[in-house]
Parts: sequence; C-alpha cells; structure tokens
Amino acid sequence: MNIIKSLTMTSLLAISTITLSACGSDEGEISSAEPLPMVEAPAGTEWRNVVAKTEENGYVIGNPEAPIKLVEYAALTCGACAAFENEAYAEIAQEYVDSGRVSFEIRNYSLNPYDLVLGILTRCGPTESYPALTEQIFKNQANILNNIDQSKMQAAFANAQTEGYAKAAKAMGVIEFFKERGISEDQANACLTDQAKIQELVELTEKGSKEYKVEGTPTFYLNDVKVDYSGWASLKGKLQDAGAR
Repeated sequence: MNIIKSLTMTSLLAISTITLSACGSDEGEISSAEPLPMVEAPAGTEWRNVVAKTEENGYVIGNPEAPIKLVEYAALTCGACAAFENEAYAEIAQEYVDSGRVSFEIRNYSLNPYDLVLGILTRCGPTESYPALTEQIFKNQANILNNIDQSKMQAAFANAQTEGYAKAAKAMGVIEFFKERGISEDQANACLTDQAKIQELVELTEKGSKEYKVEGTPTFYLNDVKVDYSGWASLKGKLQDAGAR
C-alpha cells in the first residue's frame, strides 16, 4: 500500500487510540575492551552543534566520523519518543556527542498524518535548525496534540493532496508555533506543498519498515545493530559498553 495515500485518505484516528511501543531486539553484542579516545571538535565549535543530513535522509548530530553511531527512528507524535527526548537528549549531547566518540542520528518515522505535517515543518529551515525544532515538538507534544481540530483535519485531506498538508497544519495550530521558532508562514506553506519533501518522509518511513524492521517507535540502532530499548539507562549502558566511557 502507498503510505502517503493511506496516511491521508483513511479516517484519522484519535491520538489516544494509537498504540506506540518501543520495539527491536538485540542482534549482536557491541563492546569495546577499552574506552575510546575523545575527539576534539573543530576550533570554536562543539560537536552538539554540528548537524548534517545523511544519505538515509536523517539528521546526524555530532562528529560524522564518530566510531559509535546511534540512530533513532522517532515519530513526533510518539509519547515514548517524547519521554526519551526529554529525559536523555541533553545528556546525550553533552556527555556523549560532545566527546566526539558518539554521533546521534534522528530519522523521522511517520505513524499518521500528524507526523508527516510536523516532520515537514521541522525540516523546513536550515539543516542546523532541525534538532532544536524537533526538541521543541517533543517538549510541547501534549499541547500540540490536544489542540488539534479533528474535523478540520479530515476536511483538509478531503481536497487536493497538494493543499492538504498546509490546511492540516492550520487545523493543528502549528503554523504559529513554527513562526515563533523562525519558520515564517510563507516558508511553512511552501514546504507543506512541496511534494518532494512529502515524498522524502514517506519513503523514509517505508524504508524504515522494510529494510530496518521498524515496527514501533522509538527504535534504535547502534553501529548498525538493532538494539532492544527498555529505557535510557539501558541504552546508556550500551553506549558505554561500546567504548563511550
């Protein structure tokens, strides 16, 4: 099934009915007998502020040559993803990414049309703005989801697909939210009607499902090994086992 069609044309489920789960399983041990050496960031910078778009259409934060590569498939409407972000992101950035030993890549995974709208808008600014905009969505997730006008959302997608996402963003009340964070309304509307940007997110989700066996969010990969996620403490232990200690 074409995901973009299914996400826009099926009846929209209330957020409270979406089951979000952490999934994945260990497929191998990742360990380093000795702590890996720290890598200094370029003069005048910190690794946490170095952001690049990847070949997988994710956004990697930190040293692109870091020996330990953590990847998260995250949905912006996922409560477990928001909990992880709020608990772990500052520590990941300061203690692990800034060491130059760990890079952290976020790949959007869309569970529903809301994720597509929010994902498009977090990717609407310059590359370096993506982590902060994503963080802001997670910090304000409950308010955003509680303020969605469901009837207007359904009406938005009843019309032409090209216009649907822009109308949906207004029904979600997020145009003003992003305007306050540096994305103008004209800029937001241009991104929301850009079929290439929409398709990029759809394909990212499709590839995540088919090639990376993502079945729920958050799903984590550590150095190309899918790892079981049972909380930040456990994942932090895996980073340390890999040499980030």
